[in-house]
Amino acid sequence: MADNLTDAEENRLLDLSLPVTGMFLALTSTAPTDATAGTELTGNGYTRQAMATTTAAAGAKTNSAQINFGPVTTANWPTLLGYDIYDAASAGNRRWYRALAAGEQRTPAVGDTYRVAANALTFTLA
Repeated sequence: MADNLTDAEENRLLDLSLPVTGMFLALTSTAPTDATAGTELTGNGYTRQAMATTTAAAGAKTNSAQINFGPVTTANWPTLLGYDIYDAASAGNRRWYRALAAGEQRTPAVGDTYRVAANALTFTLA
């Protein structure tokens, strides 16, 4: 017999792991994995950005507002290959990650602001 989480427990765990506020999105130039964080960008107009999330429902939640990075200042950023999500604006604990598919990868140029649209990131336990 398989054991499964109830919808209520999925929602509770998501909200514990990704509170509505207090999480930070990091951009990476290498693809993150379960075991290894991606190489986070540094300098040149880059800083981690606060990420607000929705309250979990039906075993899922999303980022509740657009997240803006930049603008890129003196040189183009490397190609973005992933996102890591931390519980602090610097250092902290990596909680979630996402490697970007080829069609999602971007190389922000000088003057660009890199944006992650509201509801573009979906987190599930279902």
